[in-house]
Amino acid sequence: MKKIAIVVGLVLGLAACGDHDEAYYMKHLNKAQDMVKNCEKRLDNARKKGGEKGVALVENDQACIAAQKALDQAALDQEMEHFSEIEARLEREHGEKNWQEVLSVYDAMACNEAATAHEKVECNAFNKLVKNAKIEGKKVLFEENLDNLYRHEHQFCGKNPTESTLCQLWKDVRDEKSYEMLTPLSLMELQAIHPQFCAESHAATADCDIWKRVWKEKNNLAVEQYKQDRALFISGYNRCVDRMAKIEGNSGLTATEKRNAKRKIRETTPCSQIEAAFIEKGMGSSTNFGKHIGE
Repeated sequence: MKKIAIVVGLVLGLAACGDHDEAYYMKHLNKAQDMVKNCEKRLDNARKKGGEKGVALVENDQACIAAQKALDQAALDQEMEHFSEIEARLEREHGEKNWQEVLSVYDAMACNEAATAHEKVECNAFNKLVKNAKIEGKKVLFEENLDNLYRHEHQFCGKNPTESTLCQLWKDVRDEKSYEMLTPLSLMELQAIHPQFCAESHAATADCDIWKRVWKEKNNLAVEQYKQDRALFISGYNRCVDRMAKIEGNSGLTATEKRNAKRKIRETTPCSQIEAAFIEKGMGSSTNFGKHIGE
């Protein structure tokens, strides 16, 4: 038994020695370089043979990954030693530019695609200028009213809106100003301008998303109020019943017109919120507001 344990221990020990991690390679960069070269040769041979399994085997080799990560980190550490110098140079080159120009330069740097250590440190060093440019840009854009902001969309996003920093800043301000404009409105007022924000032709636009956000917040608040305030709920519910009865008693309407009118009452404020409260209070799965309650 002891002999077997010793043999197993030796096997595990050998396996551990051959399975180095990133920390090991950070201390032995020459070995990391040798490992990466070896991995590149293996990968090249696997690709020549055309076997996907062989390629995947090399690409997922943990020793290869660890060695490459160690070299990448070492290169990044070396570049970071010159961070202050790089930051000062970028300040000299771009510090006098206006906020739009700074953000355009940042987009041209394609920092999301930065691959080399030098590119990553350059992008990192440019962040201070970018942060200040965003603050200044947001301040300027917020001074515009929403209509003017939309008129300038092309200036910031071009014909085909992209996810550029400049365009994203414009979108952020547009959304905040839309939210700021809609928040003070009541549910009925929001309901009245729904077509303006969510017409079928542009129902997926940001405007509609903001309208839906504000509507949901106010709708949930109204439903909760009806749930908590019994007197408010009963009086509101009975008013909806009276509206339904008035439609039903209108002899000038056809059966279809009555049905459509009743559906509109149930789907609009305040009866839609009252019905939601009715359901959440456990009073039923729906209601047609057929008779008064609480009397």
